[in-house]
Amino acid sequence: MYDFYFDKTLFPVAPSKLQIKISNQNKTINLINEGEINALKRPGLTEITFALLLPSVPYPFAKYRRDRFTPASKYIETINDFKTRTDKDGKLIPFQLIISRWLQNKELFSTNLTVSLQDYKINEDSKNGYDVNVDVTLKQYKYYATKIINFEADGTASIDEQRQGAPKITSYTVGEGDHLWAIAAKVYGVGERYVEIYEANKSMIDEANANNDLSKYTVHKGMVLNITHG
Repeated sequence: MYDFYFDKTLFPVAPSKLQIKISNQNKTINLINEGEINALKRPGLTEITFALLLPSVPYPFAKYRRDRFTPASKYIETINDFKTRTDKDGKLIPFQLIISRWLQNKELFSTNLTVSLQDYKINEDSKNGYDVNVDVTLKQYKYYATKIINFEADGTASIDEQRQGAPKITSYTVGEGDHLWAIAAKVYGVGERYVEIYEANKSMIDEANANNDLSKYTVHKGMVLNITHG
């Protein structure tokens, strides 16, 4: 079995299948007297599509946080919120798609991907009774920032990953809507380093998530995380 989250929102029925498309950015060029060549480039952003079943009545196979039934209408509101969610400056922000795989109550591994909600389509069909199906398309989001190029007298150059004068962050207070991937992107410039933050704060995070059904990587508002630099 597996659990399916948008940030901290657990959906009651995990999709029966996911379609993951990794875009190709390679470019074919025709050279004089050489014919075609393929200029290789890094893969484009990943696109994920799936259908969500949102029950309007309780089912024994559906899973809810603290076993409290939540109607389909509430999940539709939540999906719309993810489409329009902004930070304190009014800038649209991405969220985390988290998929946790379980076997006999033991977590096997998790997928944790920063995404934006591209499109969603609500389908109502009398064959499904009062239940609602929602077709969802997500697209991978990559954080980006300006970098500084330092030119030396000998003609060499180097790139600073961090703005000049910016101090290293040694602690971070979790805010509303924060998640480890986004925090790692802020403090390290690389979201994939979220596991390092988890490992440095494992005892506190595990204790906070011990009595709920959230992903083990979930952090909570007000937590002060230790940020290591190795």
